[in-house]
Amino acid sequence: MVLSTFTLLFLLPVITILGTERYIRATSSHIIRSGAYPNCVNALSATYFFELLIRRQPLLKLLINIPSPIHTISNVEIVDQLFKPVSAEVLVTSDRVTVYFTQPVPSETKLIVLFKGVRTSDREGRVWHYSIYGRTTAIASLVSLGEARIQTYKSS
Repeated sequence: MVLSTFTLLFLLPVITILGTERYIRATSSHIIRSGAYPNCVNALSATYFFELLIRRQPLLKLLINIPSPIHTISNVEIVDQLFKPVSAEVLVTSDRVTVYFTQPVPSETKLIVLFKGVRTSDREGRVWHYSIYGRTTAIASLVSLGEARIQTYKSS
């Protein structure tokens, strides 16, 4: 598990360099990328990740809707662009993950949210849709940051 997380975190900066230009022009907080490692549905445990870019206003809270039939998420970790842990209280229920940051996340920060130990109740390859919302210091209500899509494959 440590090796797979290390591999994932090692490859993210390389992927970021390849796709940076199109994100520089965006002015609101948004999802940069998402994925799974490994992305095979037969894996005993997978790590799903979402990378977010925080723009304009500091971020106070994240709400991530979990699609059905995700069966288990054993751990949620949040790190910044330097892969340092971000202090937060994380609540996981059957249909959502809510993250309350201990300190507001400053603008121009990249956050990586890692769902570790993900297991699904079916073994079909599919595209999983995660709606992600955030609350900033300027707006009291939740604002959509976008929908992350994670593709998993059925091995033959």
